[in-house]
Amino acid sequence: MVEQPLCASVYKEPALISEQPLTRIDIAHLIKDPSNRPQIWEYPVNQQDEIRRAYINLGPYQPLMSDYRFQSHWFKSYPWLEYSEKNTAFCFPCYLFPSKPSGKPGSDTFTVKGFNCWKKVNDGERCAFLTHMRKRSKFSS
Repeated sequence: MVEQPLCASVYKEPALISEQPLTRIDIAHLIKDPSNRPQIWEYPVNQQDEIRRAYINLGPYQPLMSDYRFQSHWFKSYPWLEYSEKNTAFCFPCYLFPSKPSGKPGSDTFTVKGFNCWKKVNDGERCAFLTHMRKRSKFSS
């Protein structure tokens, strides 16, 4: 008769780690206003791509409004631009595909805080929207 090693009878299966129940986000009721919606990284990891696709289907939030500072014709020149009813502008692609926060002042202007220095928009080559596009294209190339 072959004897079993003593430690074989002592071995127990490790207990399964209890997981928190996953919260499903109802994509039919996503928040559209960029000032009020959670950042992509704040959604459950297993749903981030689904949320991203849902926002892509919705397109940038570009409400028609009558604010004398924000000019709605900017949507035609900058189709990536979003506007919040809190009088701030955001970058739709930067929201969808955020880069790692750099910690530099202004690095989250078009994603988290929102842009509202309207006098810097019609400033020729120093236009804030053009500058943002140039900076963003450096990251994507």
